[in-house]
Amino acid sequence: MLICQVDERLFLPKDYYEENKTLFDEVDATWIDISLQPKYPGDVCFNALVMGNTVYGRTDVICDSILKCVPNHVFVKQGYAACSTLLIGENAAVTADRTIAKALIQNGVDVCLIEQGNIVLDGYNCGFIGGASIKLSGDCVAFFGDIKYHPSHEKIREFANAHNVRLIALSDEPLIDFGGGKCYNIYEKHEKET
Repeated sequence: MLICQVDERLFLPKDYYEENKTLFDEVDATWIDISLQPKYPGDVCFNALVMGNTVYGRTDVICDSILKCVPNHVFVKQGYAACSTLLIGENAAVTADRTIAKALIQNGVDVCLIEQGNIVLDGYNCGFIGGASIKLSGDCVAFFGDIKYHPSHEKIREFANAHNVRLIALSDEPLIDFGGGKCYNIYEKHEKET
């Protein structure tokens, strides 16, 4: 909800950046002078699902700075596109949202469509799979909770295995949506450059 990653560049609201400057010292961060609104769709300006050279989401409200960095834009009704989708690989994703699944499939992405529900999100009926997970590396995804509590857990595991991605649980509790996350390893980036 607060950060959108395009390649190795992070986009975030100016006030969030200023409150957390030290977190972004070694990161290519671009702050945008925008105030997120408490109600939908004013809260989804950074909730863009970026896969390769395509951004999916409510392109009518996603920040222009993000859209300018990605050549192709696909509008989907689901404003929480990033939260709704777990990226397994560069061309593979898991989602319970049928409109996102359809848009991804039409663009050649391998999609695992799962059942909705069984993800806790305070104040809402249910959370999202992308918000309940974080990609730690190219071959590892961690879940805020244990995927075994999700009704589609076997389907998700098979899909991840087919893409050579390991799944780990960060607790032995049902999944909880914390808004997802990005793991941006600046040390790994530095090693590649030297």
